[in-house]
Amino acid sequence: MTAFRGAALATIAIGLLFPVFGCSEGGGDGESAEQLYTAGMAELEEELSDVDIEEAPWEWDVDVSDAHQHFDDAADADQSHCGAVLMAGATRLLMVLTDPQLGDILDSLFPEEEDGGRADCLFWYRRQPDIKGLCRHLAERERRDFHFSELQDYIDDEVLPALEYADGRLTDFEEMDCIVLVVVGQDSLGNDIEIELDATDAYFLHTALDAVRAGCLVAVSYNVDVDDGQTPQELLESDPDFLTLTRPSAMGDAYDALSSIAAHLDAGCDALEAESDDQTNDVVTETDGYLPLDDLLGDDSIEIVRDAADAIDDALVNGLSFNPADEDPSGPDVDVHVDLSELFNDPLDDLRDYFPAHSWPEPDSIAVVRPVQFPDPEFDDVTPGMTNDEWELILQWMEE
Repeated sequence: MTAFRGAALATIAIGLLFPVFGCSEGGGDGESAEQLYTAGMAELEEELSDVDIEEAPWEWDVDVSDAHQHFDDAADADQSHCGAVLMAGATRLLMVLTDPQLGDILDSLFPEEEDGGRADCLFWYRRQPDIKGLCRHLAERERRDFHFSELQDYIDDEVLPALEYADGRLTDFEEMDCIVLVVVGQDSLGNDIEIELDATDAYFLHTALDAVRAGCLVAVSYNVDVDDGQTPQELLESDPDFLTLTRPSAMGDAYDALSSIAAHLDAGCDALEAESDDQTNDVVTETDGYLPLDDLLGDDSIEIVRDAADAIDDALVNGLSFNPADEDPSGPDVDVHVDLSELFNDPLDDLRDYFPAHSWPEPDSIAVVRPVQFPDPEFDDVTPGMTNDEWELILQWMEE
């Protein structure tokens, strides 16, 4: 979720910052490309001049497709035009974020609460997780249509292609070792104040896009549609599609996207360590500049980031292991291993096949047989070695 915020807000910031304050690019000097780029900047400035940043982007009533086309054409005309390459990727993402259709779909799936506000919509994930509250909300909600496939179709048709396009443009930006200078104002003497966006920043932004892409791919993998009036019993026992794998390849693609996070974190660290210029006007830096990692992570921040990349790689290749007793003295001493490679690359076809034995006192109420009896406590090798007795100990602890 933090990655989503990073990608979304970085896209919005780039889109707003450039047309308002202007920039110079560090790429080639093709005249036609520069003309197209200038036209794109003018289009973007006109579209975004009156937006309210407190509103959700899809409520802005803007159309940045013409600006994107100019940047795309400029980048194609001169592939070394760093400003065009960066803005082409940013505006392609901005086209999705500002699409009213996205807002309509989200509104139909998640109606606004009486005490909620749309201006806060991009930051909902900052709230503390409340699993019990979520379960209560789901149990008490008015039964209605929940056609998540509408959002899945939109992700397939619009979001994933936009992310793939932005991924390509960011890769070009990184491979050219681009530098784009953004003028953000003037000092008391009238001198320009500049921010430098370079390949280092692109690598770290790339990790956010990787994370968003991974999440989107997981989101389109399974059918979770609910028709008006369907009870949980009907969904789990009568609906032939509910909780079934609809796009097996998406889970494998999500695995690759997660692996790319580690690769881009490592590349960002390499680029950061190789920088020898003045860092005071850089965005992502180690000690100075606008986002010094040492201030965010403490000393040895680069090593911390590299360790995070290694941990991601290790988890994807060797799986994740945890023991409840390590975190909570009252927890059961049970080693649980989750094989992420198995989970993503050989996903479960029908999640209902792995539900524990249960009964239905009412169509809306499921009662799990105790002690718990999973038909496959190893979940087709996703949790190898697990037994029903060990799951029972864990569930008892969770219910305390």
